[in-house]
Amino acid sequence: MSHELWSRFVIACGVVMLVLTAARVCEAGLAPREGVGMITGVQAGPNTDPLSRLTHRIVKRVENTTGRMQALLSTAGVVWISILASAIVFLLVAAVSSATDFRMLALRHRGLRAMSRYLGHGTLTFLRILRDRHTPAIARLLLVGALLYWLLPIDLIPDNTLVPGFIDDLLVAVLAAKGFVYLCPDALVARHAAAVEAHA
Repeated sequence: MSHELWSRFVIACGVVMLVLTAARVCEAGLAPREGVGMITGVQAGPNTDPLSRLTHRIVKRVENTTGRMQALLSTAGVVWISILASAIVFLLVAAVSSATDFRMLALRHRGLRAMSRYLGHGTLTFLRILRDRHTPAIARLLLVGALLYWLLPIDLIPDNTLVPGFIDDLLVAVLAAKGFVYLCPDALVARHAAAVEAHA
């Protein structure tokens, strides 16, 4: 959400709260002493004056609208958090996939530490290439398309079950990561790989 939209949202919430507060004050001052028409769960009776009943209806509508807005915002927050978490998982899968190849498997005789070091350097190289302004747009679009496939519920294999439904998403992420590195110039990849090695 941009700064301008956020400012408008805060102003709108402030206006709603002011209206709600003013309506409560008016109703408290205009309602009869017996408590009829007050916001205590008792509906306005026939003996209540028209202004008090109107104020009561306004307050109820503002409260209902505020409650619906809060529920909508909480639901939207949960949705955005799940989307962000899923996108981070996709990025990690793509980064690890870009570094996994036969050269890594050839290091198995040197031990787990050598393999993890190779995998870590490859993952950092992928992330550095992704942030580079000189990375080809076609490579970025490939990753964006794979990310959309990862996030959208429409898949080649339905997501009815966890494992079979996740295979196609995983396969698309792996292939997109490999294609991303393939579409990047060798000089770009070598430069970032050397930078990662130098800072290791």
